[in-house]
Amino acid sequence: PGTPKDFDCAATIKKARARELPIFGVCLGLQALAEAYGGELRQLHIPMHGKPSRIRVSKPGVIFSGLPKEVTVGRYHSIFADPVRLPDDFMVTAETEDGVIMAFEHRKEPIAAVQFHPESIMTLGHNAGMRIIE
Repeated sequence: PGTPKDFDCAATIKKARARELPIFGVCLGLQALAEAYGGELRQLHIPMHGKPSRIRVSKPGVIFSGLPKEVTVGRYHSIFADPVRLPDDFMVTAETEDGVIMAFEHRKEPIAAVQFHPESIMTLGHNAGMRIIE
């Protein structure tokens, strides 16, 4: 749909946090959070629109608690958060084999995000998608 800047996501994130609301970002939401906290975005060499990927969970955190160390997820994106430029505020909790960030959590604030779509039919293994959303 574009980039987070196209929708002024940083302002929305700032307002939500000013009201002490927790945030769970999905796809563009992860990108928006990374950018709002000072990270940078990059273009994938090959867009991943409607493609399943196996991801590795490095730290279960809140998102992946009780799920296996590897999960197949549905991806629909061509932009990603640059892992080299990700702010230290965030802890990466899952990534692809080639190092694309698939999930992170803020170290202090109630903020978490996934790059994939948990609601996708491709994210159904181990009922993972619904367990993540819950």
